[in-house]
Amino acid sequence: MLLVILLLTMAFGSYYIQNVQHARLQKQQNQTATVGRESPTVQVARRDLQRADISTKHVSTAQMQRIINAAKQADVSVVTYAKKHPNTLN
Repeated sequence: MLLVILLLTMAFGSYYIQNVQHARLQKQQNQTATVGRESPTVQVARRDLQRADISTKHVSTAQMQRIINAAKQADVSVVTYAKKHPNTLN
């Protein structure tokens, strides 16, 4: 009986280490890989501007965030704001 309990404990421990810890490690590595990247909001704004043939190549992330905030305050889309204020992307 003791041997069966020991084998079950070892099997559970092996399962835990292989699956649960591996999943946690993958999640942690994915989080550290995204540090320093742009937020999804900025990525969407860049994509929208590029679809409207407006270049965002030399626009910093901080500047994009300011443009997004200004567009929200003006209650217009980022594309509309960029077309009305073309100097904001310089």
